[in-house]
Amino acid sequence: MDLSYQHKIKELRKEVAFLKKENQKLKTLKHTTSSKPTVKVPKPVQPVFSKAEKLVGDYFSSLKLNPSKGCIEINKERYILVRASALSHEFLNSIKHLYKDRGEEEALSIGKNLLFDLSHVLGLEDARSFHKKNEIERPN
Repeated sequence: MDLSYQHKIKELRKEVAFLKKENQKLKTLKHTTSSKPTVKVPKPVQPVFSKAEKLVGDYFSSLKLNPSKGCIEINKERYILVRASALSHEFLNSIKHLYKDRGEEEALSIGKNLLFDLSHVLGLEDARSFHKKNEIERPN
């Protein structure tokens, strides 16, 4: 076998070993919760918020990462990981470019409306799923 191929194989084996080690580290990451409350609220409603914080914390404590499968799982649901700027600044710039024939102001308006509607629908559907999974009673 050619020496250059042997060298490449050796380097690839090193890389595979490194990636397996990194993958194992990611699989063992644990979600940590803070003992500090996430919001300050008046004393009369504090028990409701404390209960909600615990419920949400428990829900997200089952975070599982599996990079080899490109999978992020929370409470047996697959999630996606998206950079914040990909859904804000960069998204709006792309929309402005796509709709540049309508002028910058209208293109920006289209982008903002799309982003608002997308965020609203995703948040609403996540809330519905969370509500159903946790069998939460809807407050009056």
